[in-house]
Formats: sequence, C-alpha cells, structure tokens
Amino acid sequence: MTVERGTNKGNSSRYRPTEAALKRATERRREGDKVVPLSRVKGGQSCPRSGTDLSGKGGQDRPPNREQELRKERGHASAPDLPDEGQSGGTRSNRAPDGQRLVFVPRGICFVRDWDARLAREGMTTLERSLPLSPHEHHLGFWLPARTPAPVDSPEWQDQLHLLRDLIRETSENAEHRHAV
Repeated sequence: MTVERGTNKGNSSRYRPTEAALKRATERRREGDKVVPLSRVKGGQSCPRSGTDLSGKGGQDRPPNREQELRKERGHASAPDLPDEGQSGGTRSNRAPDGQRLVFVPRGICFVRDWDARLAREGMTTLERSLPLSPHEHHLGFWLPARTPAPVDSPEWQDQLHLLRDLIRETSENAEHRHAV
C-alpha cells in the first residue's frame, strides 16, 4: 500500500494499493475467479440458514446510571406541592373517579389500537375522540384501566368497560362545565 498522509484539516490520509499489488490481484482473479450466477428462480443468492450464537448473558456492561436508579427508588412519587401524583395544570390524574389506579398508554402504539378495536365492538368511539390526550414523561396518551383490554366477555373486561365509560362521562361533564363557565 502507498500512503499519502493528510493534514487532519479537511484532508484525510489516502491508502492505495501499489502497482505490483494490483498486478498480482488481477492475475489471481484471472486464474481462479469462479463467478457463480444468481438464480432468478430462487430470487437471488441462496444463503445457508444459520443464526448467530448469542451469549446466555444479556445486555452490555456499562456504568450505572445514577439518575435512573434514583427514579426507580422513588418510584412515581409525587412532588409534595403538586396534586394527583405530580400531575398539574390540564393533565389528567392517574386515578379513576372511584380511586382505582389507571395505567398510561402512549398514543400511536398497538395497545391503543387494541382498545379502539374493542370499543368499536361495543359500539363506542375511539379513545382519541372520547378522552383527552394527556402528557406523561414526554409522551401523549391516555389514562386507561389497563395497558390492554381484558379478554372479551370476561368479568375483568366488564369492569374495564364500566370504568372506561365512567372516565368518558367524567371527561364530557368536565368539558361541559368548562364551556358553561
């Protein structure tokens, strides 16, 4: 290889094969180059079915993230001066009217589509049309009875549906009250 050194100020070093190396490579290619055409029937190159052997030990070794550890230790503790688990302003509480804990589900993910499909089956409108979008940890989404709907016709689903109807009713009553004021 020939090396043409750069100045590190916009000019990088260049590495090129020597003339002798190019001649040797050309000769070797002529002698032993065995080009295998790709089959158009199979749709291209055939590769052996093999996977990568992965270690049983997961993850990467990295230094601990103290900020993340503190967040986990605190859980989702609320700031003492803010109502409703740290939510303030126009943000929904993460508790249902009956005090039951709600789960935040970000908009645009499969769980919201699952809820929307289940609500449609019940003759109801989508979450987006029936509940306000709430900000939570840099995402917009909905406070719901669970991350995903319970199995159809189960007692859990009936409880979730009842709670969701209460949330929707409370939301519309609050909206009417704001418009009246």
